Amino acid sequence: MVQKFACVLGLLGLVVAEQALAAKVSEMPVIHTSGSWELRKGVDSFTDEVSCVATPKGDISIQATDETFYIGGARGRGGLQGYRYRLDNNDPVPLRLATDMEQKIQNIILEGGEYQDILGAKRLRVLAVGLLSNTGFEKDISLVGLKAVLSRWNAEQCG
Repeated sequence: MVQKFACVLGLLGLVVAEQALAAKVSEMPVIHTSGSWELRKGVDSFTDEVSCVATPKGDISIQATDETFYIGGARGRGGLQGYRYRLDNNDPVPLRLATDMEQKIQNIILEGGEYQDILGAKRLRVLAVGLLSNTGFEKDISLVGLKAVLSRWNAEQCG
C-alpha cells in the first residue's frame, strides 16, 4: 500500500503541494467517461511513466486508482482528524480516527475490502471532522459509473 500510495503521490505531483495536484490532474486529458465519473490519463514529466486517475466529473478532490479511493477536502489548521462514511442506505461506519498518512495529506484513504464495497455501491456519503469546526467537510458522492471507468484501467495501460 505504501509503495502504491507513494507512486500515486509521485505521479500526480503531490510532493510540492495540493494545488500542484489540482493542476496536474486537471491537465490530464479525459480518456473515458461513464455515469458521473471520468478516467484521466497522463505522463509524468519527470519519469515519463503513464498514470491514470478516476475522478467524478467536476471534482478532482475525489480520486480513485485501481486499488485505492481518496477523498479530499480538509483545510486549514487541525486538518483531518476523523471521519465516518455510509454506502447507499446502509448504516454509517463508526467514527474512525484518521491515520498519520491521512492527516499528512488531508485525504481519507479507503482500500482493500472497503474499496471493494465502494465499487459495489451507488452512493457514498462522507462526514469528516477536523480539530476546528471549520476544517471538516461533508460530501455526497455518486458512484454510478466508477466501476465501468475503472474497467478501462488495464486496457489503457494505466500501470
